[in-house]
Amino acid sequence: MVQYKIKNRIMLAILTCIALVILILTAFTTWFFYTREIAAIQRNNLLLANNYSQKINTFIQKYTTIAKQFASLMEKQALRERSKVMQMLEETLRRDERILGFCVAYEPNRFDGKDARFAGRPGHDTSGRFIPYWNRLNGKIAVEPLVDMETSAWYQEPKKTKKFYLADPLIYNDVLMVSIDVPILQKEEFLGIVALDLSLETIEKLLQNFDQNKAYPSNYAFLLNSRKDVLISISKPLFKDRKEILKKSLADIAQEKKIPSLLTLARKIKSRKAGYLDSKDLFDSKETTLFYTPVGEKDLTFVVSVSKQDLLNNTKRIAVSFALIGILSILLIAGILYFTINSVVKPLNHLTSVVENFSNNQYSDRATIFLPDEVGKLAQTFNTMADDIITYKDNMEEKVASRTKELNDSFETILKLKKQQDGDYFLTSLLLQPLSLNLAKSDTLSFTMFLRQKKEFSFKNSTYQIGGDICITHTIELQGKKYHVFLNADAMGKSIQGAGGALILGAVFHSIIQRSHAQEAYSHTKAHTPEQWIKAAFKEIHKVFETFDGSMLISLIFGLIEEERQIVYFINAEHPWAILYRDGKANFIEQETNFMKLGTPGVSKNLFISVFPLHPGDSLVIGSDGKDDLLLADGLVNEDETLIFRLIEKTNCNLKEVFSLVSEKYALKDDFSLLSIHCKALDSQEESKSFRNRKLFPDVIQKRQTSKSEDYPFAQSIQEIQSYMARKDYQQAMLLAQQLLQKDESNTITMLQASICFKLTKNFRTAIVLAERVKLREPWNIHNLLHLAEMYFHTENYPRANKLLKRAREQNPKHALVQKLAKKWQHRVD
Repeated sequence: MVQYKIKNRIMLAILTCIALVILILTAFTTWFFYTREIAAIQRNNLLLANNYSQKINTFIQKYTTIAKQFASLMEKQALRERSKVMQMLEETLRRDERILGFCVAYEPNRFDGKDARFAGRPGHDTSGRFIPYWNRLNGKIAVEPLVDMETSAWYQEPKKTKKFYLADPLIYNDVLMVSIDVPILQKEEFLGIVALDLSLETIEKLLQNFDQNKAYPSNYAFLLNSRKDVLISISKPLFKDRKEILKKSLADIAQEKKIPSLLTLARKIKSRKAGYLDSKDLFDSKETTLFYTPVGEKDLTFVVSVSKQDLLNNTKRIAVSFALIGILSILLIAGILYFTINSVVKPLNHLTSVVENFSNNQYSDRATIFLPDEVGKLAQTFNTMADDIITYKDNMEEKVASRTKELNDSFETILKLKKQQDGDYFLTSLLLQPLSLNLAKSDTLSFTMFLRQKKEFSFKNSTYQIGGDICITHTIELQGKKYHVFLNADAMGKSIQGAGGALILGAVFHSIIQRSHAQEAYSHTKAHTPEQWIKAAFKEIHKVFETFDGSMLISLIFGLIEEERQIVYFINAEHPWAILYRDGKANFIEQETNFMKLGTPGVSKNLFISVFPLHPGDSLVIGSDGKDDLLLADGLVNEDETLIFRLIEKTNCNLKEVFSLVSEKYALKDDFSLLSIHCKALDSQEESKSFRNRKLFPDVIQKRQTSKSEDYPFAQSIQEIQSYMARKDYQQAMLLAQQLLQKDESNTITMLQASICFKLTKNFRTAIVLAERVKLREPWNIHNLLHLAEMYFHTENYPRANKLLKRAREQNPKHALVQKLAKKWQHRVD
């Protein structure tokens, strides 16, 4: 009885599932082939419609080109005599029998100003207006003056729009035609039109060709004026009188045949896009599909109609075939299931009996199934499990005692390792303390640092911090000027790994600073600019971390700020952008990340230095990504990079208060460090003077009132430098450029101008120093690269010149000056 129930339940469950799967697969396969067949039919009919649309467009475009070429001749005044124009119109008409009429129509007295002399002559009206219309409407070629121009769209539309116009089909002298109208313009002034008339019979021949080559018995096509939804031509005789076509719009046919979908078609074709629409046939009201496509850029639409019965014949056969296959599959699977389940149930019943005996404490029973399948494997597994249970039952207490001892030993080992790890953390934190220092001393600037490492640990009853963030400030001297070094960095990695990176970075950076102090005397004699110092320091640090093969990476911002003029020079290596706090508002001073992290291969190529002047009262804030990676109350991570702006503005750039606000509302995910450089405010008189010296005024050239005016606008002075250079007064231009640079070395344009002036006065050494500084700021500036290469050629430093010329050639090989220099110094180019 049990065997019978199990077998039937399995049969019913499996067969039901398989039947459902087969039915679903059959339905899906039928739907899939149905949709593909429909898509293929739709695609083919759209291609067919598009093909004939292109044929019609090509036909109309041919005659449009004739009209446009003739209009071009008239615009260029290639034909100045009226007789010549009429002769060419007549010759064009005679050469092509498809042209019904060809004409020009000028505004009064706009052809040659002599209308009165030609009053009443052929091709002219009573006023002498030049409006000849050559045509073959009456079977013979003749000329007559045009009429109704002031009220007809074929003349007024191109006059109004000054653009090509394909006129609506019209009946002229009992002939159906379409007019191609091209305006004649001179300097956007309308003079008249060139018009070419075509018979609609030529277009109907194309439609007749479609009817002879149609893909389905129900196929036919028609052409619409999509601007007014009016039928132009059709491949089936829908109307007895062909002239009635022009009187029938889609709206008329929709009302007459009671086919509202034609109104939808009228709306869709105005979009000038191809598509299809389910509708009823225009002749017998059967279900059909209309495929429509625009004819080029003309106001015409080509429509192909296909009966839905033709479309669905193949898909119906496919659906029936798949249904039969599904039914046969279900019957076949049912027979196979019956025999398969019957062979499985018997050993399962035996295994069930053994398991029940085992659960009733009959531990000696074992399964005697030795089939090479899953049931046999299950029986063997049960036997093994039963043996293991008996073994565990007999040795349970001994195993529990042994496992407890192992856990106690492991716990003691973990405690020892924890103490050793905390000792390593403590030693590393001691090494880091003397490296993150604020040693900058300034009368005009104040430097503030705040550092909180995320990882906290206990050692000998005290709590310490360790992490990868580091801040450093210091003061050095370059070329007799006082500069302040600043650095904020984040070493990648958690805890000891990040701390190791910060430790190495701090040691190397302090070494560079101490070496700069030791070489101050040397730096006076050698041109060691702030840009050169930053580049050399950056490369030295990068080479150290590059040896770790990518296992230790550093993001950082570091640079210099000049004591006297508060000009900031810095490099950002994939660090969060620097923030400027000015007039109570905070914002980024950078727009993109320029370099990858230190230690990344290739990061030192094409280095450039960012330059930015601080104003009195400004604060420059630099921080690691710990200030942005904050956990919100709902457990999500903050993604608003402008959150720090609001905190800085709220606390007036007080770093400790910023951290207090962060601690109150958010949880840290990473180390948190901030470095602030504040430019102290001046008294009112000094502030006004400083502002005038820094502000860039509108780009206007005016005469300077005095040669040494301190209030003279910078932008105006830059323009005056260009004015001196244009007059070849290079000495005066050089002096003025030097004055500007003494006020603000952040002006790279002035620096390049000064370098050019020094070159023109043969002072190549100073010119090269200035140009090299420009290159470090703007390595992509091809004009500076070529200027620098030319000076190295003049000073016979050919390897350096060749390298710069090669870089300029890589940027723009077709640049005229690149080609000129390469040719000029070809005998020196490697």
